[in-house]
Amino acid sequence: VGSGPRPGTISPDGRRLYINVDNLLGFLVIDTAARKVIAKAEYTLTKDEQAVTSRSHGIAVANDGKEVWSNDVVHNLTFVFDVTGPQPKQIARLEVGRQPYWIMPSKDTKTVYVACPSSDEILVFDVATKKEKARITFPERSRPTRMLMVAAPKGPAATSSSR
Repeated sequence: VGSGPRPGTISPDGRRLYINVDNLLGFLVIDTAARKVIAKAEYTLTKDEQAVTSRSHGIAVANDGKEVWSNDVVHNLTFVFDVTGPQPKQIARLEVGRQPYWIMPSKDTKTVYVACPSSDEILVFDVATKKEKARITFPERSRPTRMLMVAAPKGPAATSSSR
């Protein structure tokens, strides 16, 4: 993928890897079986935006694997691409808080969370409408960056005395 691979995410079926890389405002699509790049998605930017150096960071699969969401850190934007065809197609451009960094989908992939550390907030988007539905604000200089999804057990956790 060249130099500077950034965050990546995989399709629900494991066939595609979507990855941000240095010097690309967008992401690469990799066929995992063939182990090769099969497509490149690039953000649609204005001429003024193109004149300002930025980078992609943060990427997530949403809408049951039909969409990829990716951040443009300097321009404070999140882009949404339809990835159901051979070439990703940009379908939304969302203004977000300052320096969007990480993206995390909900388990059902119908909600996407975008962490914006420089504005101390996480934006919550409805995937179907591409509209912000909530904003979680943190204390000043908290700088929320990483988000992880954890699969919690459905029943009580085993303890050493119950094993």
